[in-house]
Amino acid sequence: MPYKSYNRPLTGIPPGYRRYAEPHTKSLCCCGCPNIFAAILLYGMLATIFMVAFICFTASPGHQYERDKDPFNSKTYYRRKTKEDIGLYEPKQKEEHLEELKRRLADLRDDYRDIKDLKKKYYSRCKTCSLVTSSGRLLFHQAGEEIDSAECVIRMNNAPVIGYEEYVGKRTTTRIVCFRSVANLRKSMLAGKGHTDEVVVWGAENPSHGRWAMSKLKMLMRQYLQTKWFSLKDVGEEKVNVIFESETGISRAKSHTWLSTGLFTMLFALQACDNVTVYGMVDENYCKANADTEAPYHYWENLPWNECEFLNMHEKEKKQGHRYLTEKALYRRFASMFNLKFRYPEWNLTNGSQVDINSPFREKYMKEHPQR
Repeated sequence: MPYKSYNRPLTGIPPGYRRYAEPHTKSLCCCGCPNIFAAILLYGMLATIFMVAFICFTASPGHQYERDKDPFNSKTYYRRKTKEDIGLYEPKQKEEHLEELKRRLADLRDDYRDIKDLKKKYYSRCKTCSLVTSSGRLLFHQAGEEIDSAECVIRMNNAPVIGYEEYVGKRTTTRIVCFRSVANLRKSMLAGKGHTDEVVVWGAENPSHGRWAMSKLKMLMRQYLQTKWFSLKDVGEEKVNVIFESETGISRAKSHTWLSTGLFTMLFALQACDNVTVYGMVDENYCKANADTEAPYHYWENLPWNECEFLNMHEKEKKQGHRYLTEKALYRRFASMFNLKFRYPEWNLTNGSQVDINSPFREKYMKEHPQR
């Protein structure tokens, strides 16, 4: 009798019928070898999956640096030191604090490297630097010539020059870019009159951020050969985290805090420049006295919020917020130790032995997480 398709359960199927129409084949051996082969294949696939998962886990940021021979140059070390250092800077003398911070900045400098040749480190050094913010209040002052008078001009992310030369200057020596903003870099920022001499990207080497940013960077490198391209190593990003946490006493994990490109840019400038002048940055107290300011957050685009609204919004954000005002309070401390000044507006700075970090977010955080 020919085999026929039968869609009933296998139990009770009349002799000579099978559920599927394919002809019946006998086992290759008396012990049912095909079943054994299938089991071996299944176990092999599962073992492969577990092996891949194990490799990915051990290669994650929290594990790959544990194998480093130099414990000081590891993320594990910096995560451990964060817990030890938080809050310990408060009783330190200014000289001791300054030497510690200089050591950290020098250590951080070694983590900037040439993307074309990863063995080459960042090497530039400037006597005077203009650090140009993206603030809309720059439109209130014609500071372009003053900005360009510095030896080096530092800008952030995709802040344009063309069309705003009168207010922000014409030159761009270094552009510090967040990995998320790599896709926003335009031809007008990398070539022609508004070209950038060198681009320094942070976050592109962090495995948790994916590889798309580095792929985009390499594509831009092939397109704009006159520009020098640098990247901050993954461990360098962790070092910036440690500087923020040890200076402010705020745990980024507990506070759900994102660090801004402004902080990375400030730390870069302090170790690459002898003298830094920041243009267009308000201090941490400015918005208390000038809540009605109409200055836009960015000088080249209209956003739903003005500058102070945006700064206050992020300072109060419970999760995944940039603590801009807290960072500005930290810059006040830096100004008491380095050749750092601010223009448009000018800050009322002190040269005291220590400057406290006072900001709405830090005050709230310290109440919720008192230091022992």
